[in-house]
Amino acid sequence: MKFKRDHSQVRQATCQLIEMMDDGILDPKVVAEAALSWMSDDDVEKFANAYEFFYDDEEDEDED
Repeated sequence: MKFKRDHSQVRQATCQLIEMMDDGILDPKVVAEAALSWMSDDDVEKFANAYEFFYDDEEDEDED
């Protein structure tokens, strides 16, 4: 997912962190782990499902 890198926009902190990761200042894995730790497990589950990071085992069985 690409974010517009205009810091005058609403997502200033988001854009700044992404730029810092892109520039090698921050390790993306460290940022991801910190963000996931910050969120509740319910929020993490909703996030993962929304971006289809989790897959449904039943769908895999249907494809076989």
